[in-house]
Amino acid sequence: MAAPRRLRMALLEHELAQARFQYYLVLAAILEAAERERQRARRRERRWWVREWILRRPLFGQYETLMKDPEAEHAADFKAFLRMEPQMYYELLNRAGPRITKSLREGTIGLPQPDSLPNDDRDTPYYMVGDDAFPLRQYMLKPYPHRHLARKLVRVQFELLE
Repeated sequence: MAAPRRLRMALLEHELAQARFQYYLVLAAILEAAERERQRARRRERRWWVREWILRRPLFGQYETLMKDPEAEHAADFKAFLRMEPQMYYELLNRAGPRITKSLREGTIGLPQPDSLPNDDRDTPYYMVGDDAFPLRQYMLKPYPHRHLARKLVRVQFELLE
């Protein structure tokens, strides 16, 4: 009678050891997840200073309204950002701007003929990507108004092409 009792005790001790092992595994996973979350929450501070006019990009867009600020407030930043003097930028804009606008309006921008993508036999047209300043045309793609969705969409589309 003592043998079955010892056997039952050994089985119970074995089950207890397994339960402790599983408990420690779950506890370790929870602690690691908490540490990862704590590290994410404790982001590193910026090591570089960012000019205020660059931080206003989401409000004013990349160029039209945004470029007036550095020209007026920070002339050196304007040159560093565009790699040219403001006079040269506006001269280039005045010379090329009307031609580009006319080509976009008339649809004579000169995009290549549709071509097939790798591993595909269907022809895919070429597109230009523009913002809200450009009218929607057959050859024009515009990002969604929510910029983070547009980045995710472009990333997904490029992953599909690979």
